[in-house]
Amino acid sequence: MIKRRTKTREKVRAIPVKYDGIQFQSKIEKAMYRLLLSNKIDCKYEEEVFILKEESIFSNHSYERCMNGKGEFKDRGNEKINKMYYTPDFTGKDFIIEVKGKANERFPIVWKLFKNHLMEINDNRMLFKPQSLKDCTEVVAIINKKRLDDKKDIE
Repeated sequence: MIKRRTKTREKVRAIPVKYDGIQFQSKIEKAMYRLLLSNKIDCKYEEEVFILKEESIFSNHSYERCMNGKGEFKDRGNEKINKMYYTPDFTGKDFIIEVKGKANERFPIVWKLFKNHLMEINDNRMLFKPQSLKDCTEVVAIINKKRLDDKKDIE
């Protein structure tokens, strides 16, 4: 029998950085912001909040400990399930940008829920998830091209 060495996943640790009076969660978010500013693309940083799931009550029996693994193993049914929020990094009139250098384990699930929510509420803004500086530059190019095309259609 061959023992396989399991590789433990390292926690994703971005380095927070302050720029222009804004506290960014990572250096790549700051870079994205600077690119948007230098291209005169109006945006808001972490201001628009989406409710992915409303508050509800779980009415079945559910035997479990608290989420932190502490406390008694007991019936926690008939408890309130809080709302589920999602705040993308940058929002504008025609785009939403979530800058992700390295995603944590939770992110892919939340991202799918978020995309599904946008479809449900008919929000048809362009959605971007750049993961590198090169991707950020491409995002800006796509936004500029789309706006230029829209301007030509109006004329």
